[in-house]
Amino acid sequence: MDVIHHGPHAWFLVKDGDALLLDARCSHGPAEYSVVIELDEAERQAYAARSRAYLDQLAQAIHESAPGVRGSTSPYRSRVLGPARTNQVQQAILAWLQAHR
Repeated sequence: MDVIHHGPHAWFLVKDGDALLLDARCSHGPAEYSVVIELDEAERQAYAARSRAYLDQLAQAIHESAPGVRGSTSPYRSRVLGPARTNQVQQAILAWLQAHR
């Protein structure tokens, strides 16, 4: 697992084999959390065409939809990866951050 792109204070894109995993930061009042989703084919194509600009837009859409808020109807909520996979992504991000201090 490797971090291949990031938007400071907003998101990290992690490559794991063929999978592209987006860790998007969400902040709603006092609550802050990360949401990790795997990019689907349409998102992968948009990323290939627009790179960072697309990931900025996608991370903002995830944030605004509030997938971690109780009662949320976020279209991303059902795509949030489970705790084990999320932990792997976050460990890769921590290693990347330590290497880039």
